[in-house]
Amino acid sequence: MERWSWLAAPMILPDVMKRDLKVVFCGTAAGTKSALLGAYYAGPGNTFWAKLHEIGLTPSQLHPDQYASVLDYGIGLTDLSKLAHGSDREGGDRRVRCGWADRQT
Repeated sequence: MERWSWLAAPMILPDVMKRDLKVVFCGTAAGTKSALLGAYYAGPGNTFWAKLHEIGLTPSQLHPDQYASVLDYGIGLTDLSKLAHGSDREGGDRRVRCGWADRQT
């Protein structure tokens, strides 16, 4: 196996990014439920989407399967680890792949 071949592995969740965003939320890694469903902050009891609406960043409460629409409100989403998933408590060997900003230069 080539030393850096893991960099070519597919991301669990794609970055949701573009230039000139108001805010970017960067998680550690996709949770187990988010990885299973292919959607950010999809775990049971996760209040991320409700909080976005409560603090006025979105006009209505979005649902995890609508994650890509955050770009319409100037919000970006990414994770430090794009190749691993699970709760922060599980930790483990999380490979960190270069982020979106690094690929833009």
